[in-house]
Amino acid sequence: MNFDESAHRQSVRMAYPDFAFDTWSLLALGQNCVAYVVNSDYVFRFPKYPDGRSALAREAALLHRLAGRLPLPIPTPKFVVLENSDGPTFLGYPKIPGTPLSREALERIGDDQTRQHLGAQLGGFLRALHVIDTADGTDRGLPIADSWSHYDAMYRGIRTHLFEHMSRPARETTAHRFETFLEGLEHSAFTPCLRHGDFGPTNILSNDSNTTITGILDFGATCLGDPAYDLAGAACYGPTFLQYVGAAYPGIESLLPRAEFYQTTFALQEALFGVEHSDQRAFESGMASFR
Repeated sequence: MNFDESAHRQSVRMAYPDFAFDTWSLLALGQNCVAYVVNSDYVFRFPKYPDGRSALAREAALLHRLAGRLPLPIPTPKFVVLENSDGPTFLGYPKIPGTPLSREALERIGDDQTRQHLGAQLGGFLRALHVIDTADGTDRGLPIADSWSHYDAMYRGIRTHLFEHMSRPARETTAHRFETFLEGLEHSAFTPCLRHGDFGPTNILSNDSNTTITGILDFGATCLGDPAYDLAGAACYGPTFLQYVGAAYPGIESLLPRAEFYQTTFALQEALFGVEHSDQRAFESGMASFR
């Protein structure tokens, strides 16, 4: 989908006329949002699709409610326009220092003690998020995720839209995984909690030397769901690193079977997103390992 950078600039000028920005550059073109760095100090995010406006509103409200309650920095909204009949909506916040911690960067770290420290930081963050007591309304307005019906519907969508593009072995493997998961009872054996929902390398920041985590980004997919889903995201760094995460996350062993299944769905979800939003790049990326 194309995006209108000039309209994005203008919407900020109109909403905050006293905010002068000298530099404006594209930071990331994500699946749901376009992000810019402004004045080197702020990040502004704009939804790419109409249904992204409500998600942005939920995220802004949630970030305010989570402020000061987690052990790592998260975005703090400062510029917020959630309803704008004349232009784009957006969310702006002070830029958290750091760069995304890729798996390749992690594997280049020669010091195992450093990797253990990074894993402990992420495990501690997830544990703190997952045990937040939502009785005070922290979860207000958030959707419910990870139900049996959700994955049943996902499987039907995969069969309808993706199977014809997959190799026979990929179809058989995918069918076996989903049917085993859906036929079992373990998928429902969890207490819903706040989960980040996109806990992967692009949203985990580290310092220049990759010795410490500096922040966690993008709470647009945060909802009430299975804590194992976030551990599936962390598993993208590999099984050894996941053990380091588990050192700061009591009881992780019981979550790992579900996390393993969830991890196998990530690329398929990206491909389905591509079908739903006519995003060929997302479709091809998601299907790459299933051809």
